[in-house]
Amino acid sequence: MIVLGSLYAMTSTPPMPSFLPTPTNVTFLRGELATLRCAVINLGTKFVIWRKASDPNPLTVSEELYVEDSTYSVHRVPSAHEWNLQIKNVQCKHNGVYECQVSSKDTIRKHVYLLVIDKPRNDPAITISGKSYVDKDLAIRLTCNASGLSHPHVADWFKDGQKINANKIKQISITGSSSYETGTISSTLVIKHSKLTDQGTYICRTSESLVTSMKVNVLDAQKTTQGV
Repeated sequence: MIVLGSLYAMTSTPPMPSFLPTPTNVTFLRGELATLRCAVINLGTKFVIWRKASDPNPLTVSEELYVEDSTYSVHRVPSAHEWNLQIKNVQCKHNGVYECQVSSKDTIRKHVYLLVIDKPRNDPAITISGKSYVDKDLAIRLTCNASGLSHPHVADWFKDGQKINANKIKQISITGSSSYETGTISSTLVIKHSKLTDQGTYICRTSESLVTSMKVNVLDAQKTTQGV
């Protein structure tokens, strides 16, 4: 049994390297630090090679730079098994497909498409539009628009300092969209049947900490009529 166990240990092969999910399409503005992620598990004694798909020569091997261009570097994130290619002051000439490859007789590679936008952003700005006076039981509808963002992601809504969680309240919905190419975010908050307690200050905040607010007053039309 001991001999068999030893033979098995000698003949068993280690697991093959494989890629973890990372973005395969990335977009950056001209002049930014571009990061192309590549996560590999079971690397063992092998190493990671980065190259531009249109060029057979490597840019980096492991953490070593193989071109005379210091704009390229490898940033390791050991906890995530990542060997990320970074390009400082990225330019439109860097557009294209990049290849993350594991040194092996077998073809183990992953492609990442880099798009560099040669378009200056406008100065960051944010606005809220909607009615500041709403009759009770009618819908409150506020739209937040932000522009000039470097990394548009999401917009959060708050009422009187408390974050609004639309998933927990059926009468509330938050819909939105963002565009990296235009650097914009649009988000719409809807409270379907307003109550007097919905009166207050509503705040929209982007992922880049642009903030704006609007005071909404909920009117009780019946009380107003009785007072006349």
